[in-house]
Amino acid sequence: MQPLTLDLIVPPEEFLARKAEFLADHMRYVERYRKTRLGPRVTLIFENRQTLWFRVQDLIATARITDPRAQERELQFHNRLLPSAGGLQAALLLDTPASSSADPETWTSLRGEGISMHLGPHRVLRANMLSADPADRCWGTAHWIQFLPDTTDLELLAEPSIQVWCAIQSGTYSQAGNPLSADMRRSLIEDIATNDAHKHQSR
Repeated sequence: MQPLTLDLIVPPEEFLARKAEFLADHMRYVERYRKTRLGPRVTLIFENRQTLWFRVQDLIATARITDPRAQERELQFHNRLLPSAGGLQAALLLDTPASSSADPETWTSLRGEGISMHLGPHRVLRANMLSADPADRCWGTAHWIQFLPDTTDLELLAEPSIQVWCAIQSGTYSQAGNPLSADMRRSLIEDIATNDAHKHQSR
């Protein structure tokens, strides 16, 4: 996926003046194409160039970062969060900080293999957790996870007759999300196609 560049950044004053418009567009896109709830306390948002653009743009505008060198540093950090070729990357958001949970072991024991994508009744794709140091596990309310689907997984993701959903099992928390919509599945497939095309072009 092509990295975000400075020419895409809207000047902070212009973005803040139109923030309600940008935010409404972002939320509509996320709700339709990128977001799935896993029970009452966990949300998965699959990230791509468009969602990360809003993240970095909002940060730059809110902090009123006008120095191009400082803006470039923020872009470089967020570009590290773009999905790798052949992969899907998601932010896993906990609605309640782990430190205030009645069962903190639920989140301190959180591991990537406890987060899964189910492609029909028999195929399970386990996640890799990219934020997995002790501080992340104990205190973080946001984590980064990665799915690396193979050819069979992608065929199932593209097959309309197959239900696809995500689930989480960590400590006492065990929840499955609703089936992913056709729009969301097409969007995820487009991510992988875009990543693969960029990989081949960069060779």
